[in-house]
Amino acid sequence: MSLYQVDKLLFALFNDLELQEKYKQNPDDVFKRYDLEEFEVKALREVNAGELYRMGAHSFLLWQFSRLMDLKPAIYFKQVRGE
Repeated sequence: MSLYQVDKLLFALFNDLELQEKYKQNPDDVFKRYDLEEFEVKALREVNAGELYRMGAHSFLLWQFSRLMDLKPAIYFKQVRGE
């Protein structure tokens, strides 16, 4: 697992507005910049906050990523709690 790479991507998305736009347009181009496992890419693509949380993604960065991807807070918390 490349948790460091997941956190690195989430950090970059939080801090780089240009990267945010590129990610929204074509996330696969952004994924190529990071050494991610296929299951990590799947969780990111699906905005599966629960799976990313259980992988150990940094909770602050995960929350910001979920907001960026318009995941509703109620859904975010359900996913994180495993409901």
